[in-house]
Amino acid sequence: MAKTIEGGVAFATQIVQEKYEQGFKNICLRTNDIEAVKNKLQSEQVEVVGPIQMERDTHKDGKVKWQLLYIMNQDDDEIKPPFFIQWEESDSMRTKKLQKYFQKQFSIETVIVKSKNRSQTVSNWLKWFDMDIVEENDHYTDLILKK
Repeated sequence: MAKTIEGGVAFATQIVQEKYEQGFKNICLRTNDIEAVKNKLQSEQVEVVGPIQMERDTHKDGKVKWQLLYIMNQDDDEIKPPFFIQWEESDSMRTKKLQKYFQKQFSIETVIVKSKNRSQTVSNWLKWFDMDIVEENDHYTDLILKK
């Protein structure tokens, strides 16, 4: 059991609480303004934890720093909310350091999230993000980020 709110939302804690199995766990969204994300969510009455300051030492690049922001999901929806990351380094610097690891043959064009409680999942995502419903029927709801 985690001793702090921050510890309760930490990735390692979630793995233990959910009895770790191999596979996809969560969605992480990168931002360049984590405080703006926090303020937007709070303006929608969404409870958040963070930003949490994080860092680690690497052998090659020295200290790497970032911030994390978590949505506290109070619903019974089994879909975990995405969390947000803001790197201290600029995108151009991170790209330069990580470019050799990029898999340029892959791209993500669509993300499909399946849920037992689709109406709650859709409601949450509309609340958390600035999205529009593109199409909806008895089997699925198609959302898109507003431009």
